[in-house]
Amino acid sequence: MRLRWHAPVAVGAAVGLLLVLRELAPWAAATPQWLLIAAAGALLSAVGVTWERRVADLRRAAAYAGRFR
Repeated sequence: MRLRWHAPVAVGAAVGLLLVLRELAPWAAATPQWLLIAAAGALLSAVGVTWERRVADLRRAAAYAGRFR
């Protein structure tokens, strides 16, 4: 069931993100550039930390499942 819903959810998320960016464009133009750069850096850092943690969890799960063979 998850595989069937993966593509529609991804497309919906992409369209939602585009709409949010379109609505934020006037606000973003009025803010100082350093604030936008700082916010983007913080967001990318948070995504990077989460990504690395999930990759480590996946490797640990794969090693655990590999011991069952």
